[in-house]
Amino acid sequence: ISYQFPKRGTWCRVFSFGDFRMTDNKIETPRLVLRPYSEQDDAADFIRMHGDAALSAHTHAKALPHAASRELLHGYQRAFAADGFGMYRIGLRPEGGFAGECGLWHRADAGGYTLRYMIERKHWSLGYSFEAVEAVLAQAFEIGGVTELFAIAMQENERSTRILLKAGFRVVEASFRGIDGFLRFELPRQHWLEKEAMRPGGTI
Repeated sequence: ISYQFPKRGTWCRVFSFGDFRMTDNKIETPRLVLRPYSEQDDAADFIRMHGDAALSAHTHAKALPHAASRELLHGYQRAFAADGFGMYRIGLRPEGGFAGECGLWHRADAGGYTLRYMIERKHWSLGYSFEAVEAVLAQAFEIGGVTELFAIAMQENERSTRILLKAGFRVVEASFRGIDGFLRFELPRQHWLEKEAMRPGGTI
């Protein structure tokens, strides 16, 4: 794994499955483009996805009505403007069609910056979630200066918990907010660095 910083705001990393580049506001992986949400361009897709009851059936969240979805979108935008990173819209390369979202959202009750991701059902089982998660983790730890990340997921959501464990997260609480089976995960930067160094050709 190699890291290159040819100039401020540009970053390239070589994964075992290909290359990805990062600029100040966009991450490109072999198959995806992650960028901040635009209300003008993305509101309709965002509201549809967050209002999909079947998509949120095995999560701690519920489907959101139109107004609540739009307020969440505004919250994502405010957080990104304040922190310089946050929640990204996932687009499919090369055309950029909407596939979902992935990024970081600060939750004091969960411990701090918390990983979130959601992929529309028609794009499940293609590895997009993990590809996006890997990119966001690298951005957070190598560029964003984050020292520890958290995540939450329902134990019954095997798809999500499997991705988190594969990415290096570990369960630290099994009844988050007093709810049995509501798992809280953490991933310290040092643990992530050690995991990255174990990749074939990996270096720190």
